Amino acid sequence: MKAIQYSEFGDRGVLQYLDLPEPVAKEDEFLIDVTASGVNYVDIRERQGVYQRPETHVGSDKMLPRISGLQVTGRVRAVGPQGTKA
Repeated sequence: MKAIQYSEFGDRGVLQYLDLPEPVAKEDEFLIDVTASGVNYVDIRERQGVYQRPETHVGSDKMLPRISGLQVTGRVRAVGPQGTKA
């Protein structure tokens, strides 16, 4: 799959356009074939590392490398074993 990923926090120069292995839906996750995605202010602040500090109490569970994208549209391709298609 094609993805824009970052492995360190910083400005837009840390973004990498990569071919990555196809993901698999785990547990209660689902896999989406994304047709469009948006980048919003939260995505930018995560990439900058602003939300990865203890004092923000937001995003401290975000691990690197990371693929941003809180807003996507597409079709559900797979549902994990504990998930439901609603």
